Amino acid sequence: MSKRQWLIIFGVIVVALPFLGFPLNWNAAFSVALGLLIIIVAYRIAPTTEAMATNSEDLPYAEHHSDIATKTIPKQANIPEESITSDSQSNQ
Repeated sequence: MSKRQWLIIFGVIVVALPFLGFPLNWNAAFSVALGLLIIIVAYRIAPTTEAMATNSEDLPYAEHHSDIATKTIPKQANIPEESITSDSQSNQ
């Protein structure tokens, strides 16, 4: 079983513990023991990708840096204005 599955199982037991009918002393002891188990298992889970990443290139995403201010944008096709106006007039 994975560590995450163990955490889910321990969590379900913690939620169900008050309804199982154990004496208060037992209930307190079980709660402390399960709390410690949850802490131990959670501590041993592998760190997230952000914590493992040594630099920004190791992250699962990349921020896009564009130098669009220095690039020239290509002009649109040169269409004579007469053909545009004549097309719109012939459609009327």
